[in-house]
Amino acid sequence: MALTATMYNFDIELADADRRVYESLALRVARHPSESAEYLVTRVLAYVLELAEGIEFSRGVSDPEEPALAVRDLTGAIRTWIEIGTPDAARLHKASKAAARVVVYTHKDPGQFLRRLAGERIHRAEALEVYALPICRSHRGAHCPARASGRVQPLGHRPGAVCLDRH
Repeated sequence: MALTATMYNFDIELADADRRVYESLALRVARHPSESAEYLVTRVLAYVLELAEGIEFSRGVSDPEEPALAVRDLTGAIRTWIEIGTPDAARLHKASKAAARVVVYTHKDPGQFLRRLAGERIHRAEALEVYALPICRSHRGAHCPARASGRVQPLGHRPGAVCLDRH
C-alpha cells in the first residue's frame, strides 16, 4: 500500500520591511512521506522569502522535472526557479537555462554543497543564488550552526534559527 502525503497548515504573518511586503498567508502544504520535516519547513520559508506575484509550489516528487517552487509570469514561463536542499549540478544547469533567476535554499551543510558543485558545468553559475537556512530539530538536542562559506549567503537580516519542536 502506498503512503500518502500529509497536509500541513501554516498561518503566517509576513512583515518584510526591506521588500515592503506585508501579507497574511494561510498555506496548506503537502508533505510527501519521503520529505523530512526540515525540507518541508525550508520549502515553506523559501515560499515566504520569495513571495511574489506568480509564485507557486510544484507538484513535488510526482513531477521531478519541475522546481520545488517557481515564480511564473502571466504566460506561464518560469521567471525564478527555486530549489530546496542540495540539487545536483545537472539540475542547476537545466534550471539556469530555463529561468532568468535560480535560487537554492538549503537546510544542509552549505560548504559541502558548494564543494560538490565546484568545477561542475552549470550554465551561468556565477548568477546562482544559494541561501543557508539554520534549521535544527530541538527534540534531538542538535546544535544549529549558521555558518556559511563560499558563495552561500546567510540570511543575516533574518536573525535566529528555525527550530522544529515535536509536541
